[in-house]
Amino acid sequence: MPPKNIREITVAELHADLQPIEVVAVRTSLGQSSIYRRMKEGTFPHSYKIGARAVWLKEDIDRFIAEVTNPQNVGENMGQAA
Repeated sequence: MPPKNIREITVAELHADLQPIEVVAVRTSLGQSSIYRRMKEGTFPHSYKIGARAVWLKEDIDRFIAEVTNPQNVGENMGQAA
């Protein structure tokens, strides 16, 4: 049984062009606070405000994942202390 503060992510959300923090966290395996901290440090794509929600462009997150999983970059980006 998943914790109360975690909701299931649908396949449609994983492929949507605009992704909320919950989807971004699942896709990157980073916690929400780590995502916001990295944004502040300039090491994570910035979000866009749509109403009261922050969303990220799927292509920005795809690019981030590709960069941190590149064998030449492993340990530089994701290996930082959380």
